Amino acid sequence: EYKPNPEGPTRMLKQLKMLSMGIALVNGRDTVNIEDYACVAKVALGGMNSFRRDCLKILYDHSDQWITAKDVAELGTLPTITATVALENLAIAEVVHRVQSASLKGNELAVWGGQVTRHQSSFVYKITDEARSSISLCGIQEAL
Repeated sequence: EYKPNPEGPTRMLKQLKMLSMGIALVNGRDTVNIEDYACVAKVALGGMNSFRRDCLKILYDHSDQWITAKDVAELGTLPTITATVALENLAIAEVVHRVQSASLKGNELAVWGGQVTRHQSSFVYKITDEARSSISLCGIQEAL
C-alpha cells in the first residue's frame, strides 16, 4: 500500500516568512527586523496545538537536561500518551531532539482508542539550541 510522505512544516514556514515580510512592508521597511519575527512567532504559537505548546514550554524551562515524555506529562498534568504524541510532533518539526535512552525500558501502559496497550517510552527529549535561542531572541517565552 502506498503511503505518501508527510508534507512537513515547509508550507507553514513559507507562510510565516511571507507574513513577516508583509509586516515589514506595512511598517515602511524593505527588510524584516526582530520585532517582525517576534510578531510572527506569536502568531505561530497562537496556532499551535495547546499540548505541543505546553510540552515546548516544559522543555524550554528545562533546557539544560534531557527529559522523558512521562516527566513532561507529569509536569504538564497531561496523559503520558498525549505528551508522547506532542513531543514526537515537535521532533518531526525539528524543534526538539529525541534520542533513545539505554536506561529506560519502554514498557509503560497507555490507553489509546479505548484499548490499554504498551507503548515505547524509551526516548528522552530536549529542545534544540536553535529553538531555545529563537524563543529567547524574540522574547516570546512568556507566550508559551
